[in-house]
Amino acid sequence: YYVNDGNPTGDIWCSAVGQPWDPFIMRGTNPAMPLNSLQALLANYPVGAGDRVWIDTGVYSVSNTSRIILDDGNMGSASAPLRIFGSTNVMAGGTLIQGNGTSDGIQIRNTRHLELNNLRISQVLDAMDIGNGDTIRMKNLELFGSSNGVVASASSGVEIQNSLIFQNSAYGYSSSGDQGGQAMVNCTLWGNRMG
Repeated sequence: YYVNDGNPTGDIWCSAVGQPWDPFIMRGTNPAMPLNSLQALLANYPVGAGDRVWIDTGVYSVSNTSRIILDDGNMGSASAPLRIFGSTNVMAGGTLIQGNGTSDGIQIRNTRHLELNNLRISQVLDAMDIGNGDTIRMKNLELFGSSNGVVASASSGVEIQNSLIFQNSAYGYSSSGDQGGQAMVNCTLWGNRMG
């Protein structure tokens, strides 16, 4: 699956700008016809085990009326995780999920075997809000300028690697009701109020 914003500058995955969902046009299934938001993709396709989602360079908005939620309908498996990739074109700004302070960046609820890579998340409540998740792997993230970087509750197998978590007004990383197996590997945290 493919997602792109409305600006082609710095794109690496898609050959066209993203367009809104249209039930008569199969947008989002190839790089020449991407959807314009991850929210639209998750609402209209059965994104799950073994799938790959490529989100190109650009800015993607979240708010209390337009949330990104990965739940039990988006479950991967041990042999076929659901993988989401942002842009590796950091010089052009990468893939930035940006809020207005009214919602979380990405909410993960009651699901397992997800991998999230190369995403930048800012100006939200919790950049990554994980509840009752299992085997959630995050790599090469930048979580900054929000209330919290990562909030994990009642979850196991949560791992974050090679990531920057900085200048959040509360926690960089907070865990409660831990079910076991959380890890931070080669991460840098700075300028957070706690954790």
